[in-house]
Amino acid sequence: MSYIPDWVRWSPDSRRIRFSVQDPRTLSFTLWEVSADGSNLHALLPGWNNPPAECCGTWTRDGKYFLFQSTRNGRTDLWAIPEAGNLFRRASWKPMQLTAGPMSFLSPDASRKGRDIFAHGVQRKNELVRFDSLSKQFVPYLSGMSAEGVAFSKDGRWITYVAIPQGNLWRSKLDGSEPLQLSFSPLQVASPRWLPDGTHIAFMGRLSGKLGKSMSCPPKAALPSKLSRMNTTKASRTGGRQEKTRLQPVS
Repeated sequence: MSYIPDWVRWSPDSRRIRFSVQDPRTLSFTLWEVSADGSNLHALLPGWNNPPAECCGTWTRDGKYFLFQSTRNGRTDLWAIPEAGNLFRRASWKPMQLTAGPMSFLSPDASRKGRDIFAHGVQRKNELVRFDSLSKQFVPYLSGMSAEGVAFSKDGRWITYVAIPQGNLWRSKLDGSEPLQLSFSPLQVASPRWLPDGTHIAFMGRLSGKLGKSMSCPPKAALPSKLSRMNTTKASRTGGRQEKTRLQPVS
């Protein structure tokens, strides 16, 4: 499996090169460093973010800080590594968080004088609409809430959808009443669909840096809020007794 290097940046003193490497399977990024002569190739922040999701770093013009973006729980923020100390203090090399939402910040760059940082600010938002056959126009549905992947139960009483930008799975009645959040970060959800018997909702679930899998959950029970693995157990009731099952790929 070949990995894809990108966003190559030389240090201001021309002694080091840092770049981003993308895993073609998970599409996640990690930061790497190598000396100018090609020696000492190594990951820049091993074990710092699990799974790693760091990209697009650059030095400030004076070389005192290395700026980069890091994605956690579906949001990307800017971080900085102190590179240079002084006579009384050594560089800590502990990343400092520069932004904390609500929008994501991407591709940082420093001004020439080092006083400002420029970045792309992005906040994904959708508007839920329906087609009105009388006016022959699209009109807001459920107050035009920010969601996608709407699916209707077979009996036409319930809907399921993914809230944007959070990426969480919800279900509610057709008029939006009795909403219930079914999944929580860091799990990102896409393409929910009701099973024909209405007992479960199938969807694609993905944790940052990992491959997505087909999953399902009942529409009346939320998944664990601290889901950390795709095979986390969930509780359901069958025939009046409680049993534990696992979130397995849907067959």
